[in-house]
Amino acid sequence: YVRITANWTLLPVIGHTEFDLHPGQIGVILTFGVIANVTSTFFIGRITARLGRVSVIMTASAINVVALAMMAYAGSPVTLLLSSILFGVSSGLSGPTLAAYAATAAPPGQTGRYMGLYRMTQDAGIIVGPILTGLIVAVDQLGIRGGLYSCLGLAAVTATLTGLSLGGGQAANYEITGVTTALTANITKAPLTISGLVASNKVYDRTKEHLGTTD
Repeated sequence: YVRITANWTLLPVIGHTEFDLHPGQIGVILTFGVIANVTSTFFIGRITARLGRVSVIMTASAINVVALAMMAYAGSPVTLLLSSILFGVSSGLSGPTLAAYAATAAPPGQTGRYMGLYRMTQDAGIIVGPILTGLIVAVDQLGIRGGLYSCLGLAAVTATLTGLSLGGGQAANYEITGVTTALTANITKAPLTISGLVASNKVYDRTKEHLGTTD
């Protein structure tokens, strides 16, 4: 939603209406963003292996927020260029990592279904994003800037909520509810009390097994 709406929809409009850039110049700006995307994707495997998926997703979300802020307050074509490059880096880092995260989060035998839902949700954002932002631009007194501010607010929330993931081998057994800020915690063993058992006498037979009875 945010990347397609801002970088591929609003950036060309801003470049043309506010900085009088012709289509060729706008194409160069978008091309640098694509190059940044491809370059960052090339290194994503090594980066993820060293930092972990959650850290990479959080970093990509933060970069996305910075790129949006630069575009929303752009004062020159150079700022638009830097914003497009940051969008490319963010997309290159988050795209493969989010897909891998969705695949590993799926229960056994449900990977195909989870990946289908992941792609459907992403594509729905790509379709709805430009339309919704166009409506915001049409009714908001801030115009194009209003559309960017809406994307910026959504991206900031996404960057915050991305960090609220659970990690560890048993993460699938737990869920986060009622938490709005990042935190760390340790899950300790819960005490187990068994009552109503009575042990009977046993003849020593060099084993540790023993049968008991209940009251």
